[in-house]
Amino acid sequence: MTVRREKSQGLQWEYRTVSVPRSVSRTDYRRYLVDAADTGQWEVRRVLVFRDGSRKVTLRRRAVPVAVVR
Repeated sequence: MTVRREKSQGLQWEYRTVSVPRSVSRTDYRRYLVDAADTGQWEVRRVLVFRDGSRKVTLRRRAVPVAVVR
């Protein structure tokens, strides 16, 4: 799982890449994505399905700016 930050059109986004092996059922895979959306405010940006049946999912959410207190 990779997390990166990127700025586009004035908004800052956080991206997370998840690899899903083909042994994971579609129901479990969907449940994971729904949990990520509900708890972490992630949305699906892209799903790549490979010939071997594995999937690579890119999730994104708006990056929350952190205020530094000095």
